[in-house]
Amino acid sequence: GNAWQNFFDKAQPDWGKPHFHSRREPRQGFKSDQSKIVDGLLRLERPQKSLVPSEEWRDFKLSEKPLSDKIGIVS
Repeated sequence: GNAWQNFFDKAQPDWGKPHFHSRREPRQGFKSDQSKIVDGLLRLERPQKSLVPSEEWRDFKLSEKPLSDKIGIVS
């Protein structure tokens, strides 16, 4: 709704038609529901079509302790 209102407000710095993100952008992410915490590190499932070799796939250090051991979808 805000984007539509800004479309008609010429006082906005970038007024005009709203811009949407492309799904074909070169920087893509992924979502996983198979993640788990092992020894305080976040371990993600390696994507099937990943170009990164499995030896280089690492765990992630968390900046804060999670509130629960149960993790949902991670993106």
